[in-house]
Amino acid sequence: MSNDYGWERFWCLRGETIHLDSKGFLSDPNSKYSPNDLLSNLLSTRSLSEARGHDDKPLSCLILLGEPGIGKTRELKRLHEEEKKLADDSGNLVLKYNLGNCTDAQELREKVFRSPVFRQWQSNENRLFLHLDSLDEGLLSLRRLSQLILAELKDEGVKPHLSRLFLRITCRSAIWSSNFEHGLVDLWGDQVTPYELAPLRRVDVEQAASENKIDPLMFLKEIAVKEVSALAIRPMTLNFLISSFERGQELPSEKHRIYYKGCQQLCKELNPDRRSSQQTGSLNEDQRLVVAGRIAAVMTFANRGSIYLGSGNPDKDDLTCSEIRGGKETVNGNDFEINDNELKETLDTGLFNARGDDRLGWAHQTYQEFLAAWYLQKHRLEKSQILSLITHHGDEEGKLVPQLHETSAWLASKNDDVFSEILKTDPNVLLNSDIETFGDEQKKQLINALFVAYEEKKLFDNWYRSQKL
Repeated sequence: MSNDYGWERFWCLRGETIHLDSKGFLSDPNSKYSPNDLLSNLLSTRSLSEARGHDDKPLSCLILLGEPGIGKTRELKRLHEEEKKLADDSGNLVLKYNLGNCTDAQELREKVFRSPVFRQWQSNENRLFLHLDSLDEGLLSLRRLSQLILAELKDEGVKPHLSRLFLRITCRSAIWSSNFEHGLVDLWGDQVTPYELAPLRRVDVEQAASENKIDPLMFLKEIAVKEVSALAIRPMTLNFLISSFERGQELPSEKHRIYYKGCQQLCKELNPDRRSSQQTGSLNEDQRLVVAGRIAAVMTFANRGSIYLGSGNPDKDDLTCSEIRGGKETVNGNDFEINDNELKETLDTGLFNARGDDRLGWAHQTYQEFLAAWYLQKHRLEKSQILSLITHHGDEEGKLVPQLHETSAWLASKNDDVFSEILKTDPNVLLNSDIETFGDEQKKQLINALFVAYEEKKLFDNWYRSQKL
């Protein structure tokens, strides 16, 4: 199955909101129906070379970030081809090097900073577009590579010419170094701009389906019915959905199973360079999934919005690694400890993306909601324990916390006792759950409870969801 469908991909300034349409796909900047004010922060890969800073000058340093498997390397290749065409027409120079191949400082110097192209640039007045791919995959540590690159850029033979040097560098969001970024800012100031690769549009998913000889409309209908657009908008999990659909012209009936397999897929290390260099970490995908579940549960029930990886003081909305680590988890009967290395390895998966300087968040909110519920189920919490987490304390009717409706729906899908309790207080929340897994009696109870709530004027949610019954 192809991983490259020739999609036109888009980038968003790191930390800014990536807007999705009503179906859960990236709002298409090329569509006449997309509101321009929501899409002004998106740039296509082709347009990156034309990006301008506050002074209307081309940006000297583009930091190109994204979660594993989202397509950073492929897009840098396209940017390289685009800037090479422009360079050929103008007499400028282009140099590309994969940092994943770098074994020592001498090789970096010879392949980049002492290369014929780099020396030619130093001796003339032309621009050089330097493309450095896969900072996170280098055989040298990221810290060592960063130090070497900064040292070379600060060299007396290079620094005077930095106004003619245009650096583009890719890295996984989770392990991008803020110290390295600060070093680049010291050299170029506000000409340093971090971008994050945005997810896929509806037209991209349609194209992938067509090229795999799948009816795009049938496939998109299945995605909508199963409510799994969060998995369809990322290349790794889109291919998983396509493979699943090909086997029976439909997706698995249980939404819970689709999300479990999709999140497990995002926990895999699929990069061939990392696998060949044995940089796959110490955990397998099942262990990473459990750690991700722990992170999801703590963030959800402690009401935290991001994970802080810095050394300064976290904001009140931040979750720190010290609040997550410690103790053990169990997978297939084997215990393993949760320390900083296990957390960092899990955060460096497709489940997470950048949320600003030294901060990460969930690549999609539904991953967090599903995994938080799955983690509680895995640890077999009692009904009273679960209800204490998802209901308002002191509320006489035992109403659910509104922010936890989606997680509560996931819990009800796999726990009959939780289903029964939610049925009494918030039956409309169950419309968001995996109704396909309910038996006929549960569906009957839910319909009756919805009618009662409606008659009592307690039902305010969207009734269109009842069509799933």
